[in-house]
Amino acid sequence: ISSGKVTEEEYAMSKLKSSGSTGALKLVNSGKTTATKVVNAKQDVKDAKLTANKDILKAYVLAGDYDENTIQAASGASENTIREAVNLKNSGVGLTEFQKIYANSDYDGNGRIKKAEAVDYLNKTKYSASQKRAIFDALITNTNTKNPY
Repeated sequence: ISSGKVTEEEYAMSKLKSSGSTGALKLVNSGKTTATKVVNAKQDVKDAKLTANKDILKAYVLAGDYDENTIQAASGASENTIREAVNLKNSGVGLTEFQKIYANSDYDGNGRIKKAEAVDYLNKTKYSASQKRAIFDALITNTNTKNPY
């Protein structure tokens, strides 16, 4: 006999289903995370009011508060992007600061930062070598690009 009450997890699952989050649903259905965690993480990303809809920014917001599977389900970020976001956060570069770096290093304004743009921008800053390494990795999405720092 059902009490007619919906659990928090059931409600969260219905929200994920209605949003069409197939990747998130896969991770929830596999038992790697819960719908409640994913819905809460998605809300945290929304609350952050990011200046760009980039996976690295979403992963950064969630790093340290959620496990990797929940971050992946809520942000769409790859394992590599999640690792870069964690490294960036651990380097001491703040989210607002990184958003400014992202905007300022995109010289041509196309939303994708080329190696030359990132290197030129970072060489003009006073970040430490380890911070430049973490920033460069977070800026450049091509994993085949060698990090000069």
